[in-house]
Amino acid sequence: MEGAITLKMEQRFVEASYVEHIESQSLAGMSYIKVFFQPEYSIDSAQSELTSLAYSIIRLLPPGVYPPSIYKFGVSSLPVGLLSVSSESLEAKDIRDLAYFTVRQQIATIPGISFGPPLGGKVRQITVFMDPQRMQARGISPSDVVKAINSQSAIIPAGNMKIGDLDYYVYSNSLIEVIDRINDIPIKVVNGTPIFVRDIGTAADSAAIQTSIVRVNGREATYIPITRQEGANTLEVTNGIRAKLPKLTEIPAGTTVKFIYDQSLYIRQAIANLQKEGLLGAALAGLMIFLFLRSMKAALVVGLAIPLSLTAALVALYLTGQSVNIMTLGGLALVIGSLLDNNIVVQENLHRHLEMGKDGRSAAQDCATELTLPILVATICILIVYLPIMFFTGIIKYLFVPLALTVAFAMLASYVVSMSVTPTLLARFYQKGHGGNGTNDSSASTGWFRYVLALYIPLLRASLRLKPVVIGLALLALIGTAVLLVPRMHTEFFPRIDAGNFTMNITAPEGSRIEKTTAIVAQIEQLVQKIIPKDDLEEVISNTGLYFGDAARFAPNTGNHTAFVLVNLVTGHKGQTDEYIARLRTKLRDELPGVEVAFQTGGIISDVLNFGLRTPIDIQVKGPTLDIIRSVAEEIQQKVIDQYRGPAQYPHHRLPHAPAADFLAHHDRRERLDHGAPEHALRRTPDGDVQRLLRFRGRAAWATCAPSGCGNLVVQDRPGFR
Repeated sequence: MEGAITLKMEQRFVEASYVEHIESQSLAGMSYIKVFFQPEYSIDSAQSELTSLAYSIIRLLPPGVYPPSIYKFGVSSLPVGLLSVSSESLEAKDIRDLAYFTVRQQIATIPGISFGPPLGGKVRQITVFMDPQRMQARGISPSDVVKAINSQSAIIPAGNMKIGDLDYYVYSNSLIEVIDRINDIPIKVVNGTPIFVRDIGTAADSAAIQTSIVRVNGREATYIPITRQEGANTLEVTNGIRAKLPKLTEIPAGTTVKFIYDQSLYIRQAIANLQKEGLLGAALAGLMIFLFLRSMKAALVVGLAIPLSLTAALVALYLTGQSVNIMTLGGLALVIGSLLDNNIVVQENLHRHLEMGKDGRSAAQDCATELTLPILVATICILIVYLPIMFFTGIIKYLFVPLALTVAFAMLASYVVSMSVTPTLLARFYQKGHGGNGTNDSSASTGWFRYVLALYIPLLRASLRLKPVVIGLALLALIGTAVLLVPRMHTEFFPRIDAGNFTMNITAPEGSRIEKTTAIVAQIEQLVQKIIPKDDLEEVISNTGLYFGDAARFAPNTGNHTAFVLVNLVTGHKGQTDEYIARLRTKLRDELPGVEVAFQTGGIISDVLNFGLRTPIDIQVKGPTLDIIRSVAEEIQQKVIDQYRGPAQYPHHRLPHAPAADFLAHHDRRERLDHGAPEHALRRTPDGDVQRLLRFRGRAAWATCAPSGCGNLVVQDRPGFR
């Protein structure tokens, strides 16, 4: 893979425009190549260019290589959820067929949805189980069986037949529709006697050897990774799926189709938090205005500032091509407190003019005139803090520029509202004046506020007399608080969030069979169910092994010895995700010492920030040969472990070092091709096919080779893992 496919593709991709660097990963039968471009280059143009380059090199790749698939990496390419299909009565291959042919077809009509092929289950295939001894006795080779089945089970157009006024389509029965009829296919005629498939083996409705096993809550199942099309709304996609599930048809009894691992829950929580913060901020500001100015009208005007400013900010975001996402919602939540400052200042100044005996119109005009420049300067000072964000580069640019724009739009909208809407409404409410007639209810000398003044005035005078003492105490309090809090503050690129789910990336000893890895995963699933209470645990999804094909891009596994487990907590879970992870890490270290488990939290946010990698810090070692790289990488890993003694997870994505069984024939035996004795490494069958004798651990088998070389070889124990 690395030399014949990956290297050639990399050499061609270097010809693309604005390439920043290229990374690749060669696995058994698959190759992943990541091409990073300069920020100024359009990703759509990059995809088109890579597609053209990839298909121009197909003819130079080895025979049998599938055409490459080119995808853009981003938020839209990450799953927003999983659609699991499980059954109490169906077999693994039937579950996958149900997910592939029935469920996928019905959810494809949801606007904005995108998905890949299902993961897990068994791929159905019709297999002819052949008896080598019976084949050898009749002089039949595997290629004879393949040729016979292909030639006698084909779609052959038969044409049409015109009789009278009608034109009839003529269908042939050359395509086998019943599996048992494969057994009746004649392979060849020997001495006048036909030899059928049933004479050398049996055809059966079976499945391909399973290379990926998916379990949902301990039961083998299949799931479909759900993504959204670029530009589609995540909430609309997930809402469409939940609305479509009850309407699915042709679902057998005892089969469950469920939408799990919903990443939109974090977005919904962010929107709910924004709504809560907005209402809380407006309520508290209105309460303070009512208590100190004792005016319900003024409190209502302040409450209008938040929705007006936020609406104006959203309109500005739409006009500039931004969307409502985690960062823009964070910007809105961040600026809510500042939106009220300008309006409160205007309110207080306008009431001061009213107490001077002015009517509402004059008070509003004088208030706006006095505060136009000071509030503008204050607003600009706040915006200057976010100005450096515009000069960011890389991924932080795409993360924080929308946040800065949101804050800027909201603050400018707040300034406009405070200078126009607030004075106008107050002038309308106080047309006849607000003070000067002896009935001023906002006078500081009446009401409950006089008690506040009785305490505040003596305290203020004492503070002014003891300025050095007050300043010293304030500085000591500030420094003491900083000293106590700074060591407890985390320093990370992005704040840690409790998304209500986490992922465990599992690495068993390299070369482990998929059955052995699945048994390890089952133990981990049981530990998860023991440590996390039932009230907090919603589902546990595991994926073991490497799925060959396009679906492999939705799983981080690199072989049969790797797996990942998704743990999803219920909405509103009581326990903290980090606490559960800490307990699991300790338990796994004690009970599974030879298994590496790395935890990943944060859901889709962490996936984007880590560029699709499993951990936020990824150390890559480059060199001329793997032997040199391995020793250097192990040395670096040991130094990291020695210098950092904390709850860290160390590299589990290591260099490939899996055991391999090499079946080789001595070249000096090639002259013996015409001999049929089994002790020779190569032989030729009566029909001219070349067979190679393969020996491993005392077992021998003949593999038929085409002129271009031997094909895929599968050596397997009897059914079941021991």
